[in-house]
Amino acid sequence: MSRVSVRYNHDSGDSDLKWRVLIDGKENLASEVELLTPSTTTKDIIEGVGEKYHITCDPSIITWEGSRVILSDRIKSVSHKRHILKSFTYRVYSSCITSLIAAFVTGNLTLGISIGSADFFIKIITYYIHERIWYKIPFGIEKVKK
Repeated sequence: MSRVSVRYNHDSGDSDLKWRVLIDGKENLASEVELLTPSTTTKDIIEGVGEKYHITCDPSIITWEGSRVILSDRIKSVSHKRHILKSFTYRVYSSCITSLIAAFVTGNLTLGISIGSADFFIKIITYYIHERIWYKIPFGIEKVKK
């Protein structure tokens, strides 16, 4: 886990990089900072400058999107709509394959389509549940750092 301090960049002039982001003591510049983790206000005394105040946090994940930084304790949430659409497109594809296999095995196209349709409605629900369960399991998810 990294110690991160954020303060306004008074020397930015016309630049979009308005924020100084100190990650384990190394300075980075950012146009935007999104804090999705608990934070505190800290004060430092900088020789020749004086007192400087920071927002300080210990995020488990540091994500850079261009010049924007997101400091968080977990991955951004993924909407239920995304999971539903992903479930639907996968089921259309898979049910077409099931219909073709069933039609080939039975020699009856109508029966194959019926089997594929039943397969679609039953498995779209079970796939969505499976996807939501796996979304909560952290296995194989790595922190992204600059």
